[in-house]
Amino acid sequence: MNVVELYENGLSCMKISRETGLSIHRVRTLLKSSGTKMRTYSEAQKGLLDSGEVSHPTKGKKQSQETLDKISNSVSKTWSDKTDKQKEDFSNKARANWDGMSRDAKDRFREQGAQAVRESGRNGSKSEKYVLEHLTKDGFDVTVHMKDLIPDEKLEVDMYIPSLRTAIEIDGPSHFLPIWGDEKLARQVSADTKKQGLVLASGYIMLRVRHLDKSVSQKRLRAMYDAIKEELAVIYENPPGVGKRLIEIEVKDGESRRV
Repeated sequence: MNVVELYENGLSCMKISRETGLSIHRVRTLLKSSGTKMRTYSEAQKGLLDSGEVSHPTKGKKQSQETLDKISNSVSKTWSDKTDKQKEDFSNKARANWDGMSRDAKDRFREQGAQAVRESGRNGSKSEKYVLEHLTKDGFDVTVHMKDLIPDEKLEVDMYIPSLRTAIEIDGPSHFLPIWGDEKLARQVSADTKKQGLVLASGYIMLRVRHLDKSVSQKRLRAMYDAIKEELAVIYENPPGVGKRLIEIEVKDGESRRV
């Protein structure tokens, strides 16, 4: 086979170079001069990973929290530095990639998403896990998925801190947006309102986090937790009175603020 045929059969320029004895520069020059459509960087990287020519830099490797924070900050900064036009182009490309997928590929993605939702329902969302982990590290006494906060009522709060008489609810986008349809959203809002009313009427404090971002990064999780911790410090120093026991934090566009 010649260089073009080898490339079109999936071999990388690196592998073609090794098999033919030509330099990588010469291989690329021959491919371009023949009018061969060159793979994008991401396509080339995927090919190298699939063929085993290179190993994945992070898969199967435990990263330190410091490394994860650096990656998160770098990704966040790269996105925030993009112009509105670049962000729009990125979104359009993502939609085009989705539209270009086969039905089987789309079904696999949907099943993975449904599995993630089921897993989140069993074990708590990524946001909940992050908050629970850091509350525990900071010495708070936390009961997770508290079911008997109010006797004779079938309700469950995400987290409860007995020493502060504070229930913490972390509500994702599906609590506010019709992600699963208008009917499902209406039932969710009704259930949330009833739970909130019962908790407040029983003399507890409700700290509700409205997590409107559909994506979650380490940077956003840290910002959310810092906002929660700040409110808990205020509650400890000066517990709110009747009519002020509902505290809401909104997480949107990577920022957390009290509403």
